[in-house]
Amino acid sequence: MKFELFTRVALKEDLPNHKLCRSYVVTIVEHGYSLEVFNSDLAPFPKS
Repeated sequence: MKFELFTRVALKEDLPNHKLCRSYVVTIVEHGYSLEVFNSDLAPFPKS
């Protein structure tokens, strides 16, 4: 699946090397994929 630039997506898995957690909402800023995290202190969204 290819996402368009500036699409907001939720992470499906933890990325501990980048200190990001599953369910964080991030924005695609480059294909390949580079992510922009606006507030990494934001609590993860609750699991449904």
